[in-house]
Amino acid sequence: MPRPQRTSVAWLKQLSTSPAHLVNRVDELDELSWLLKDYLDNGVRDGRIMLSGQRGMGKSILGRAVLEAFMAANPEQVIGLHVDARGMEARSTLNQLARQLVERTEAKGSEDPELGRYLDELRVLANNNQVNKTQLDAIATKYGVFAEAGGGTLVARLRARFTWERTRTDSTAVALVQTVTYDLLHAAVVGALELIAEKGFTTLIFFDDLDQAKSANEDGGAPEAVMRTIALRPALGIVHMRSEAMFDDVRREIEHEVSVGGMGPAVMWQILEKRLEETPNDELKKQVEAAKSALTQLATGTDNPYVFLRWVTGTLRAHRLPLPRDWDEHLGEAVQARAIPRDLLEKVARVVDACTFNGACSESDLGLGKNKLDPNPASESLSEDELRLLRRADVLIPVNRYDPASLLRLDPVLDLLRPSIAEKIRSQ
Repeated sequence: MPRPQRTSVAWLKQLSTSPAHLVNRVDELDELSWLLKDYLDNGVRDGRIMLSGQRGMGKSILGRAVLEAFMAANPEQVIGLHVDARGMEARSTLNQLARQLVERTEAKGSEDPELGRYLDELRVLANNNQVNKTQLDAIATKYGVFAEAGGGTLVARLRARFTWERTRTDSTAVALVQTVTYDLLHAAVVGALELIAEKGFTTLIFFDDLDQAKSANEDGGAPEAVMRTIALRPALGIVHMRSEAMFDDVRREIEHEVSVGGMGPAVMWQILEKRLEETPNDELKKQVEAAKSALTQLATGTDNPYVFLRWVTGTLRAHRLPLPRDWDEHLGEAVQARAIPRDLLEKVARVVDACTFNGACSESDLGLGKNKLDPNPASESLSEDELRLLRRADVLIPVNRYDPASLLRLDPVLDLLRPSIAEKIRSQ
C-alpha cells in the first residue's frame, strides 16, 4: 500500500529577519520611527535604542523594517547598516560592519576627496589581516595633491596605532607590513564614523542579535565584544538583544528602550498566513486554511510567534492534513526529537509545572520537585546529573544568561510538553 502523502512544512520559515514578514507591530514601529526622527531633526548623530524581548518575538524583523523605512524617508542624510552578529566572531562582525560602511557611504556619491581616501584605506584594512605599506601608498598616489596634506587620512588619524614591521619578501627585497588587529580596525571604523558625521551624514546601525555572537558569553560576565560593538560611535544605533541576555553595562549605554512583547492567537494566524503566501501550492493553502481553527488553538498556549510556528511545524509533521479529530490528544508528538531521552523531556516538563505557575524555577526547587514553600510532597524531582544534562542541552535555560543565580525556565518550544499548557490548549 502506498504511504499517504506527507504535509509540506518547507514553506514555514520559523526564523526570519525579512521585513516582508512584519505583522501587527504598528505601535512599536511608530515609536522607533519617532525616536529616530527626533534624533535627526535635532541634529543628534549619536544615540542608542534597545529592542528588548524574548527570543522569537520578531525583533530582527522589526529592526530591519524600521531601518529600511528610515533610510527610504531620508535618502540624502542617512547611511544605514545592518550588522547580523548571529554566530559570528567579534572580528568578523566588525569586518562586516566596516565593509558595509564603505559600500553604503560611497553609494551616496560624495565627491569629497578626504572622505573618499579614508574609505579606500578602510576598505584595505577590512579586507586584509595584514597590509603592505605599498597598498596605502598606492591610495595616496591615487588622490594626488590631496595626499600631501594627509591630515584627514586614516593613517594620519591613527598614526600612533601603526607599527610598521620590516619583512623580507625575497632574498633582497624588504617590505613594511602592518597587522590589522581588532583594536586597529575598531579605531579605523570609529574614525570613519567621526569623519562621516563631520561631512553632515547620519549613520544608523541596526546591531542585530548581538548576544548571539560566538564570543558573546565569556565566563558569565559582561561580554567585552558586545560592549565594544555598541561603542562604535558616533552613530544612531538600534541594539537588538534578548531579554535573558541583558546586563547592566549594556543598559547604561541605552537611552530608550522599546519592548517587543507577545501576540494573541488572531495575530499568530496572520503571521502564519504571511508564510503561507509564499508557497505556490494552492492545494496546500486550502488545506492549511481548513485547519485554521485547530492551528489557532495552538496559539492559546504561547504568545511567542517563533514558538507558535515551531508547534505548527511539529503538528503538520506529526499529522497529515486534514488533521484528525483527536489531533489535540497527541500534542506531545509535535515536539520534535532532541538528543535527550523523551522520558526525561516529559519529566522535566512535569517538574517545571510543579515548581511554578509562570515557568521559572530555581535550581534547588527543580531538585526538590516542587516550590520550596509548597507543604505537599513532590511526586518526582530532578537529580544533579539530570539538571547538568538539561542545562548543557539548553533544555533548561537561565532567565538571565549573565546571572549565575538566575532562575531557570524550560525552552519555550518544549512548553507543549507541560501538562498545564497542553490542558489549556485542549480546553479552547
